[in-house]
Amino acid sequence: MKGKILIAESNTKSFEALDHLLRRKDFQCHQIKSIRGLNKHLESEKSDLLIVNSNLGKDELLDIYKKMGGRISSIAIVDSWQTSEAVKVTKLGAFDYITRPFQPEELLSMVEEALLEGKNEKKKVRKEVVGQSPAALLIQKHIKLVAPTEMSVIIQGETGTGKEFVAQEIFHKSRRGRRPFIALDCGAIPKELAGSELFGHKKGSFTGAINDKKGSFELADGGTIFLDEIGNLSYQNQVRLLRVLQEQQIKPIGDTKYKKVNVRVLAATNDDLWQMVQEGAFREDLYHRLNEFKIELPSLSERGVDIEMFAKHFLQKANMALDKEVRGFDKESMALLNSYDWPGNLREMKNVVKRACLMTEGRVIKANALRIGTSPVDANSNSLKLKDVVARAEREAIEKALELSASNKSEAARLLGIDRKTLYNKIETYNSYFPLCSAKSL
Repeated sequence: MKGKILIAESNTKSFEALDHLLRRKDFQCHQIKSIRGLNKHLESEKSDLLIVNSNLGKDELLDIYKKMGGRISSIAIVDSWQTSEAVKVTKLGAFDYITRPFQPEELLSMVEEALLEGKNEKKKVRKEVVGQSPAALLIQKHIKLVAPTEMSVIIQGETGTGKEFVAQEIFHKSRRGRRPFIALDCGAIPKELAGSELFGHKKGSFTGAINDKKGSFELADGGTIFLDEIGNLSYQNQVRLLRVLQEQQIKPIGDTKYKKVNVRVLAATNDDLWQMVQEGAFREDLYHRLNEFKIELPSLSERGVDIEMFAKHFLQKANMALDKEVRGFDKESMALLNSYDWPGNLREMKNVVKRACLMTEGRVIKANALRIGTSPVDANSNSLKLKDVVARAEREAIEKALELSASNKSEAARLLGIDRKTLYNKIETYNSYFPLCSAKSL
């Protein structure tokens, strides 16, 4: 048997056609006829691939994709007029979508690719934080120690040190590993919408609430929620979060009733939360609730022998992404990698190595391809007018911050010492005046 495929399809004849096609290729298929049945199956059973008829329920399916978080490879079957919804599910983690009518060979090819990618992802997942330095071994020890427990964990480290990956490692090694994993970047959510994103809302509870919405805690029920940059939560939402941790229940905005939830909380920050407590910016009672266990991630420059290993790892990934065959680094470039202080940590190294791989024409990366610590020279760099000099310096600082933060706007704004709104305004300004390559992700 090649794999177990779950087919969410209410129409029996449609399921039988898919079942017949896939069983010929030695796949085992199981039918689910409703959203409720799909939810129940995903909580209790394990499948290698999910094929979903999008007509089963648009909004409910989007909630399910959020809940799965890409943990199970999936393919959406849509009608030609539903492509906008199909794009949404691929952004939420679906492998791909296929429009009706389709050729059997087209679906079979997509199924094979989705299953292959799923296997490759499982092999790749554990490689990201493998290291031989004392710091790396201590991280692995702490993950192994705390994962099987129900303790809340604070993961603290600089930008780009791999906080979300550590959270995923804890999740995968926990007893909740087959339940939902919901990640939420508290720094990327406007303060006025954070309560809705965390706890949900009822239709009509505020302007723009045109439908009931499940919050991240409800979607994570039975599993784990990862709150990145938790220090950005407003005081009001800190109070609400504390109540959830104490009472294990939520109240969506506009609702009069509480809902029970069973969620493990992992939180990450690049701030010193205890310092924020001392300054009155973070609640002390919430800090102690979250800080049942803490994992501190060192900067890349403190990981010594791991630097070369990570560089080779990122080169391997870059070769695959760029379809190249660069074999390694010469002595000078490796010495440069080891001596650089890596303010953007692993995230910066990944970008540096990928760019160097792209620029390298031979088999070995040389030092001049790394461009460590330099900013691109602008075409108008000859102008000595003060306004042009200031604009170039500001633009280059923004460009560098976006590179170090992998285009995470909250992180970039923090590095620059400005708020997100100001950053967006400046990116918009410089994107038209000086083409900003780092802003392409907007």
